[in-house]
Amino acid sequence: MLKNLKRKNGVTSEIKIQRCSSCGAILQTSDARRSGYISLKRFESGPESGMCDRCYNLSHYNVSNDKNYTPDYLKIVHKAKKTHALIVYVLDLFTFEASIIPNLGKELPSNVLVLLNKRDVLPKNTSDKRLIADTRRRLAIENIDPIDIVVLSSSKNLNVDNLFNLLNEHRKGKDVYFIGASKVGKSSIINTILKQYKNETSRMISTTHITGTNLDVMEIPLDNVSSIYDTPGIYNPKSCINQLDRHAVKYIVPQEEINIRTYTSASSQSFLLGGIGCINYLSGPKSTFAFHFSNNLAITRVKMEKAEKTFETLTSTRQVKPVADKIHTFKDLEKHDIHAPASGMITIFILGLGKIEFEGANQKFEIYIPKNVGIKIFAA
Repeated sequence: MLKNLKRKNGVTSEIKIQRCSSCGAILQTSDARRSGYISLKRFESGPESGMCDRCYNLSHYNVSNDKNYTPDYLKIVHKAKKTHALIVYVLDLFTFEASIIPNLGKELPSNVLVLLNKRDVLPKNTSDKRLIADTRRRLAIENIDPIDIVVLSSSKNLNVDNLFNLLNEHRKGKDVYFIGASKVGKSSIINTILKQYKNETSRMISTTHITGTNLDVMEIPLDNVSSIYDTPGIYNPKSCINQLDRHAVKYIVPQEEINIRTYTSASSQSFLLGGIGCINYLSGPKSTFAFHFSNNLAITRVKMEKAEKTFETLTSTRQVKPVADKIHTFKDLEKHDIHAPASGMITIFILGLGKIEFEGANQKFEIYIPKNVGIKIFAA
């Protein structure tokens, strides 16, 4: 216990040489205003992952607050709009469609900065200019015209060195509101920004209740009159990430650069997606399909007539990854009938799981995925 440890200058001998696993600051218990502070209560109960209180709060304060797009959330957005605040909209490059908040664009002000996070999991030869151009076209459908778009990776410290200065440039002395779907890395980005930040005010980083709502936000003072607000992540029930068990999710969220797996296939072939889904290629010409999924998600190609039986065998014996507790047969999945356009580059997004790209030629598919997970199809 901490009370039995030798103390020196307010810092216990045990944690004096330990660093926060998130921000790298030396952990200390003496001064809540200094970096690396960890409360005695948290230390005595076992500091999770060796995090200082600030990083712990940034990682956990809104974990239980994931909600659908609610009137209370709109009040936060409207307050930001009324005060001419800068909106920082965080999107996930891997689960891009799942990270777009439907119908929110019409509520946003004109000063929106978009951050495209998790660049590190996309293939290195992917063009950033193409990512930005595609994002502008997609957001235009949502009535959003960003003042700037930044491609970055908070986990790999990619393109984040100047992010704090960029916020100051665009906010023009006003508040900054970070918004986004849950699990896009919003708080991780803010934590990265804070490594470039010095609090020169008498105000403390705190959790603030928004008047007239039942929502809390993390408030980080920028000066005596303005702050960064990290709003709760908006829960997307259509995302595969929010429909699977936690042990299955770790296999579908990539932690490294993905390898695009390409298959040339005639019709009457099936592709089993681990133990959580299946794509039946019903009809169409021989086509080449590019699968953009986590490297940890197994793809098994079989003849279509053997797909269901093979799926049941793989899930019952747990021979593939991932498997989910409530998925054992095709009956535990939801079927979507897809008819591709006759031409153009076609992209089928399985929200929160990945995407498949191919040249359109009137192909028809049956796609079996976890119940309530959404599918979107685009032609370019």
